[in-house]
Amino acid sequence: MAGPVFVAGSSVRAGQAASAGYQSTTPGSLAEVVIRRLDYRPYLLRALEVKDDPEVRSVVALRDQAGVLVPRLLYPGKPTADQGRRISHAVFDLPADLPTSSTITAFGDGVVNLGLVGAMGLLGVWVLVLDGVFRRVAGAASVSGYALRIALLETAFDTAPPPILQLATAVRTLCAVGVVLMLLATITRGRRRIIASPTLPRPLSATARTPAGASPVRSPP
Repeated sequence: MAGPVFVAGSSVRAGQAASAGYQSTTPGSLAEVVIRRLDYRPYLLRALEVKDDPEVRSVVALRDQAGVLVPRLLYPGKPTADQGRRISHAVFDLPADLPTSSTITAFGDGVVNLGLVGAMGLLGVWVLVLDGVFRRVAGAASVSGYALRIALLETAFDTAPPPILQLATAVRTLCAVGVVLMLLATITRGRRRIIASPTLPRPLSATARTPAGASPVRSPP
């Protein structure tokens, strides 16, 4: 599912840029553009080049990223999370009014905020956390267990946003999935109660079997 959604998103972004009067900086067919967008090396190299720029540091400040974790219900004045658009302007010199979103990758974000050693440490801890949670739910043979594993894999393979924004996205995804699973469980539980009949014979339990020494009673054919 991720492939078609990514291609559709690329097409929408290209259409928005064209309608705003901007030509794509990566000419070619849509497939070629998508392949180039999947290569994050230029974004990371650009982050290493501008890691000491004060404007870039302010755009990816950790305090602003941490605000994403606070629900707007508890923080009504929370600013809009438009880090991707601000990165496009501050890091890649794109026009501020261009409706686009860019990334410097999770590692690049860590380098700008924490330096090279700090970025390696932060991503190392993030990988260990994801691995630990995945191993804990690996044996859960249930719909919720499978859903959680899929969400964790999606978070692990998505290296574009920084860990804090990944965490916020994962929490929102799990909350939405949890609500859907609770509704499905409630609906199916009600259906099971309607379908179940109290007059149906119940199978004998292990404690209700024929006592030792007694001959079993067979039903007539």
